[in-house]
Amino acid sequence: MDEQYDHGRIVAQWPVPVHPGDTAETLAARVLAVEHQLLPAAVRACCRQVLAGSSPSGLYVAGERFVPSVQPSQPLDHALIPA
Repeated sequence: MDEQYDHGRIVAQWPVPVHPGDTAETLAARVLAVEHQLLPAAVRACCRQVLAGSSPSGLYVAGERFVPSVQPSQPLDHALIPA
């Protein structure tokens, strides 16, 4: 994440539903709620790989390697995501 919306390289992804009647604000709130859960999950997954001595697939290695998705070990808490 950075100051520009939907900008930069993908480290982790999670689908966010778009509902009929969504506004830019309601969809942005749903995306933000997922980002707040997914970012720590992606960091934990990468740190576990580093601590285990393997190359983290969700981080840059020598500025070149990255994988577009990191699947969190725990599902996101959909109760925290606005409907």
